Amino acid sequence: MHRPPSWAQRMLDRLLPDAGAARTARDDLDQEFEERVQASRASTLWYGWEAVKLTAHFGWLGTKRALRGGDGMMGWIRQVGFALRHLRRAPSFTATAVATIGLGIGATVTIYSILDAVVLDPLPYDRPDELVAVWEWNVPRDRPRNVANPGNFAAWRDRSSTFASLTAVSMTQPTTLTDGGNAEEVMVQVALPDFFSVLGVEAAEGRTFATEGSAEMEVVLSHRFWNERFGGDGEVVGRTLELNGRTGTVVGVLAPDFVVFGEDTDVWRSLQGPLGDQTNSGRWMMVLGRLSQGATPEAADQELKAIAVGLAEEFPTFNGGWSVHVLPLVDDVVGDVRSTLWMFLAAVGLLLFIASANVASLFLVRATTRRREMALRTALGASRGSLARQMLVEGGLVAAFGALVGIACAQVATTWVARALPAAFSLPRVETVSLDGGVLLFASALTAGTALLFGVLPSLQASSVNPARTLRSEGRASSRGTVRLRSGLVVVEVALSVVLVAGAGLFARSFSALLAVDDGIEPEEVLVGRVNLAGQAYRGDTAKISFFEELYDSLAAAPGVESVGGVTFLPMNGLGAGTSYRPADRPPPDESERRAADIRNVSGDYFDAMGIELIRGRSFDERDVADAPQTVIVNRALADRYWGAEEAIGQSVIVSWIDDTPWEVVGVVEDVRIVGPAEDARETIYIHYEYATFFPWQHVTLRARSDPGALAQRLRSSVAQLDPGIPVSQVQVMQGVVDRAVAQPRMQRTLMVAFALLATLLATVGLYGVLAYAVSQRVREIGVRIALGAQPEGVVRLVVAQGARLAGLGLLLGLAGAWMGGRFVAGLLHQVRPGDPVALAGAALVLGLVAVTACAAPALRALRVAPVEALRPD
Repeated sequence: MHRPPSWAQRMLDRLLPDAGAARTARDDLDQEFEERVQASRASTLWYGWEAVKLTAHFGWLGTKRALRGGDGMMGWIRQVGFALRHLRRAPSFTATAVATIGLGIGATVTIYSILDAVVLDPLPYDRPDELVAVWEWNVPRDRPRNVANPGNFAAWRDRSSTFASLTAVSMTQPTTLTDGGNAEEVMVQVALPDFFSVLGVEAAEGRTFATEGSAEMEVVLSHRFWNERFGGDGEVVGRTLELNGRTGTVVGVLAPDFVVFGEDTDVWRSLQGPLGDQTNSGRWMMVLGRLSQGATPEAADQELKAIAVGLAEEFPTFNGGWSVHVLPLVDDVVGDVRSTLWMFLAAVGLLLFIASANVASLFLVRATTRRREMALRTALGASRGSLARQMLVEGGLVAAFGALVGIACAQVATTWVARALPAAFSLPRVETVSLDGGVLLFASALTAGTALLFGVLPSLQASSVNPARTLRSEGRASSRGTVRLRSGLVVVEVALSVVLVAGAGLFARSFSALLAVDDGIEPEEVLVGRVNLAGQAYRGDTAKISFFEELYDSLAAAPGVESVGGVTFLPMNGLGAGTSYRPADRPPPDESERRAADIRNVSGDYFDAMGIELIRGRSFDERDVADAPQTVIVNRALADRYWGAEEAIGQSVIVSWIDDTPWEVVGVVEDVRIVGPAEDARETIYIHYEYATFFPWQHVTLRARSDPGALAQRLRSSVAQLDPGIPVSQVQVMQGVVDRAVAQPRMQRTLMVAFALLATLLATVGLYGVLAYAVSQRVREIGVRIALGAQPEGVVRLVVAQGARLAGLGLLLGLAGAWMGGRFVAGLLHQVRPGDPVALAGAALVLGLVAVTACAAPALRALRVAPVEALRPD
């Protein structure tokens, strides 16, 4: 049995035609190979393994021989110097190639640095792979990530065996910090004493909570808040602070990379007092656990689900319809951002490939124009390996210079990302984005890969030149193989550009669909700001109610104010409270079928101020006071579920977390999006603030007659007149809240459109380059055709047809790739199918116009070819 020579062997023969030793070694290995195959003919796996080893052997032998050079290090230095001189003599070529590669590498390194910081870097905790997040799962509402009840948490901790430890922390809550008489609002989480020890977190300054608990309230500061509020003063440890009227001692400051359960947390304080149980404490805890040795998140999930079944039997009223959801902590922190960032990395990878194909095409043209030089050097004794090495060195230098440009651009981009994105997008850990060692290693690998991508083909072309034939010919014409290679690169560029343009079209249409969603509010001309009543003076309901009544009266009388009201949780930001409910005129449903609604406590003319339409009935007024019959306003989604908006007025609902007293429905308002336009409106119950003051804050809502920003100072001064110790925070125009709700899809659309534009530009340049060079190579042919009577339209058709064939093939391949690739981003789209015909047709149209544009200039150049060109000697 005799195997045909492999591609590695044929390559070795071309690079080293006189390598007798190599051929002898190959023959010896061939003989040994055949003997071993005869001994193990039935072993297909062994046959494949030996083939891989043989190919690797000769591939390494050929590469080592090609790269070694005859003079060792000095030979390499001369090659580099020679390559630099050649690149310096062609500044336009060098600048174009370096800028193109720098663009691709810079974009790729920037996206990878974000992916690395947000997704790939392990969480900054001790053995982070053992940490999981534990949520309660509201099955009827299909909400698998609901905060947990303290009693259920205690049961999980006592009855489970898959956890080495379980701990918990509260949701982030606005709290008034008083220090030296100055009051300000800070975001606080209440944590169990062992919270930091379970995570394995050490303090950067001082210590964390005492794990056995402390008689006094202990306070730990975030590193960011420590720097911003206290200027990084190490003496802050041991200092006494007042949080909502309660005194606590600062015991430590966390490291800057700490992040879990709320990136905006300023302060953690230790939990004082009992946890609570399933009957009187609601759900407010975010739970995390460290798995026992050998336990998996899946095993913990199954165990806690079984415990939840028992808790539902013990407390059917409270736990009916509830289960548990366990997932790795890193998945909980990163969330849905992972798929978005991987998509962006794939997109910039395509962009880099297009850029590399463009540069490879430039190098092929350059190698063609240097065929006489290569032939002459070969005739004077230069080996094929040295010629191939020379082209590889030039490609490596271009890639290295491009990498320097790209890394410089990436440094600027990542600095901007770390500063700007945390305020605009909910990307966890994005402030840690930097060009660290891992990112630079990735950039180095990327540089080497791109150098090989656009350096190998020209090096092979240079090493295969025939001196006698080339020196006898004009020395300008490209070989058929080179033409096919450049044409193939253009087809690939067009195809990949179609994929990116189609992807940009999908995300643009998805974003347009989001913007077209009716959010239920009119955010223009609306100013909002949170007023948090804290301290002993506002412990009672009467004090809170009186304060907000006086505040609203004062603001309503201010010039430029059209209406004023308040709400506990703003729409379009995903935050809020909820509980189960049921119509009073219907029998209680089974515990597993209970409905839940979002609860909003409102006051003043909130609906008018926010622009929420009243469909039926009335809004809250002077009739709705604390000692009057209890009334509620519901949204359309809730009314339609049971009665319809027309029949809901006068009906009653029972709200679980307050009491069993029926609440009369006096109004129905339009649906308002709680999370954002991508999520359907949820059933919502609005309760007057006088009926339920358990949230000590209100988001004051001011509708202005003109510029809402002008009312910010009036809001602050009105609060200060009533009580200078009450802070006002998060003062902003409501449109900003709405914009943040669509920030992530806007980012997806913007980046994909940017990538698509760059890819289209590169494809245009590539297609133009191929056609322009083809015209330059066919000057004599075109001149002869014109001299023999060819019509101008025929010459144009000749040139355009060549470009149309390449663009058409690229379009077909690109549309197929876009159709298949769209399925991988289906989960990121809103009301748009992955194979959306409008997006695909738009991509085809854009690239078609690009092809026509790229063909126009070479076609016009062909028309200007004079017949005398056909007779002009070289």
